[in-house]
Amino acid sequence: MVLTLMLRHVPRHFTLQQMLDDVGTVIPACDVDFVYLPQDIRRSGNITLAFLNFVNPEAAARAAFALVGRRWLLLPGAP
Repeated sequence: MVLTLMLRHVPRHFTLQQMLDDVGTVIPACDVDFVYLPQDIRRSGNITLAFLNFVNPEAAARAAFALVGRRWLLLPGAP
């Protein structure tokens, strides 16, 4: 039973709110109950990984399907 997904290649300059706004375009906020975006203090940004915990396995599976291969929308030049 998978409830947590790790997102890789989060743009280093993204804040938690920017990441949530971007992911929120394909995942309903009510499906997520915890988000962790670790920060790299030396580089003034995140460590390019994020962890999202979901309320049930079905929500995690829908999110995984929606996010695989998806580009970050807040990046310049993203479709």
